[in-house]
Amino acid sequence: MEKLKARNGLAYSVNLMFLVPMSTDEFQKFNTLFGNLVNFVEKINDEGIIVYFTLNINEELSKLGEFKDVPSKTEIKNYIPLIKDSEVFLNSDINFLIKTIGLYIIKEDFNKNLDISLIKYLEEKIKKSIDNPYIQIRNLKIIP
Repeated sequence: MEKLKARNGLAYSVNLMFLVPMSTDEFQKFNTLFGNLVNFVEKINDEGIIVYFTLNINEELSKLGEFKDVPSKTEIKNYIPLIKDSEVFLNSDINFLIKTIGLYIIKEDFNKNLDISLIKYLEEKIKKSIDNPYIQIRNLKIIP
């Protein structure tokens, strides 16, 4: 992970975090079918389980030029449509997962499996998380 450097000398790093809230049943199905295929972190809270997918976008932001200062979340949000079309996103775990779930639904539909409603619901939740990622900006240190 290469750090970004603003013109004022601050080094920083930017991650997009895709948060997918799930119930216990949804998580069990998700983990059984796709848990070994993608990297994710799960956290348990009062409302259920939240699955986190993290995507470092430093490489893509470096292609857009140098920022005067560490960019705000609002500035990063303006670049998200460009990032979604980038190689970094297209090769990410969450994009792979969406494609895999789509293929799984087609396969199960062809085999006349009637229990794919939960998988379709999971697919919707994951797609919704892609549309509204949490932006994490970490200021690292001043580089002379």
